[in-house]
Amino acid sequence: MIISESIRAWVRHHDMQDTLRLMGSGEVIVFVDEDMFTADSMAATVLTAAYMYFKVEMERKSIQQHEMYKRRVAAGEYTPRGYFGYASGTFIPSE
Repeated sequence: MIISESIRAWVRHHDMQDTLRLMGSGEVIVFVDEDMFTADSMAATVLTAAYMYFKVEMERKSIQQHEMYKRRVAAGEYTPRGYFGYASGTFIPSE
């Protein structure tokens, strides 16, 4: 028996394939906050839906961050940090 604080916490920290493998082996995962366990079909449905929701949210945030980065580059707000000893791709020796 595995005890987790909540379905949300479980989904954030575990892969769905590992979860399905655990459930298939007969391992029971208890979610304390929801008062559910994976032997209950409702809990399995909620767990799957939560997993899919968080995957979609992660993808959405990734796309938003990438779009923000592209806007900043286009506006000239983003300048990559130079490497130590180099300025504009040219090596500047230390005095």
